[in-house]
Amino acid sequence: VTAVSAGNHAIAVSIVARLLGTHCKVVMPPTSSPAAIERCKKLGAEVVVVGHVSEAFTEIERIQQTEGRTFVHPFEGPLTALGTATLALEYYQQAGRLDAAIIPIGGGGLAAGMSAAFKQLNPHIRLFGVEAEGAPNMYNSFKLGKPAKNAEVHTIAASLAPPYSLPYSFGLCKQFLEKVVLVSDDELCKAMAIAFEDLKMVLEPAGAASMAALLGPLREELKGKRVGIIACGSNIDMDHFARYVQRGMRLQEQQTHASQ
Repeated sequence: VTAVSAGNHAIAVSIVARLLGTHCKVVMPPTSSPAAIERCKKLGAEVVVVGHVSEAFTEIERIQQTEGRTFVHPFEGPLTALGTATLALEYYQQAGRLDAAIIPIGGGGLAAGMSAAFKQLNPHIRLFGVEAEGAPNMYNSFKLGKPAKNAEVHTIAASLAPPYSLPYSFGLCKQFLEKVVLVSDDELCKAMAIAFEDLKMVLEPAGAASMAALLGPLREELKGKRVGIIACGSNIDMDHFARYVQRGMRLQEQQTHASQ
């Protein structure tokens, strides 16, 4: 099998390949967390790091054609959506009925499956997507009414930065999400710091995106509501984690002083 991902998906495919006793080759962009790359290698996967995120999908096509491997897509198609839908079922079983949920979006595979499942379990739930300002492909897709591309990617949230959206995941997101909001890298860092200080959680930037949206653009809209936060990843090395959390703490202090 083969897969392309900056983190979680690559690790997941590596784990399943190991369990099934098959060889896995994952293609990862240079923005991938060193921790994610190392974990894939420890799981037995062959890791290919390409020069740019857009080159990763080109390399996957070459691997499919020359090596005959099955491509496990990170965000497109019914099988991917069925997999991510199980996360919403698990969330619902543990947390019960929610007023709303906020789902991080890169290519949209997580949001596509989770939003479809959440709506089946609770038709009245309000669902929101969140993206990094520096990689707003689904946000732009919603505005255009069709899948869009990221002309450029500038964000610390590597796993929320695919080169484009695709029809299947876009269709489900468009059907079930109320809207997509954007958060800055500063907001991601602040959310990482809050998660670490108050909840003792180690989150990568993408994993803090839902919290950043709740504390930022969706704060007033969802005030007083029971909201599901999808903390979707902690694949980050300690150097980057410390740097981002310290940045978030400095921003919080500045915000506190400014409001006094």
